[in-house]
Amino acid sequence: METHGLRADCLTYAELIKCCIARNAVKEGRIVAKHVCSNGYERGLFLINNVMNMYAKFGMLGDVEKLFVEMPERNVVSWTTMISGYSKGEMGWKALGLFVLIDVYAKWCEVSDALGVFDEMRTGDSIVWSLIIGTFAQNNDDDEALNLFKRMKRAGFVAHQVTLTSTLRACTGLGLLELGRQVHVHVFKYNKDLILNNALLDMYCKCGGLEDANTIFSRMEEKDVIS
Repeated sequence: METHGLRADCLTYAELIKCCIARNAVKEGRIVAKHVCSNGYERGLFLINNVMNMYAKFGMLGDVEKLFVEMPERNVVSWTTMISGYSKGEMGWKALGLFVLIDVYAKWCEVSDALGVFDEMRTGDSIVWSLIIGTFAQNNDDDEALNLFKRMKRAGFVAHQVTLTSTLRACTGLGLLELGRQVHVHVFKYNKDLILNNALLDMYCKCGGLEDANTIFSRMEEKDVIS
């Protein structure tokens, strides 16, 4: 094609990238990516996202990150590819950092828009669940935070410390003592986590479960000023 002076269009490049992924053709994939990202070709979100996805499939997270950082605009697919790449590459702390950026973006817009973005992501990552729940809890939308927690559990995900802390704060905000007790069941395996224990104490004290609060306080191995 090139020898005849013809340029590949967007769909042709996308098919080439798809073939490289299917054949695990890293070398050829780099060549295609070079053509997409150079030679004056006007890069669009669709193609750049395809290149990012290919790099992520090959485990080339440094290249994924470089493209992501350089993108003049990003969409749901861009965020999903970056977060999923970090998570699968055992770099969950970076995935966490990226989603915190989404959280910051949500605060400038509407949290309902943040939920729309989350629903579009269709990710199987507990980190993303944790942070979308935290986003709503921090924005005092306790009902939605709890709805998301229930969705997460129905989907079979394990709730970790950060998720449980946000969920307990949502229970506190709504004064839901019984639901808080149900969440408490998931906390037992993290009983040495100070922040989580403090969230439990706060929930029981503010929701009228003073006897439970006293029991937790007496059993805490570590306490601070908040406790």
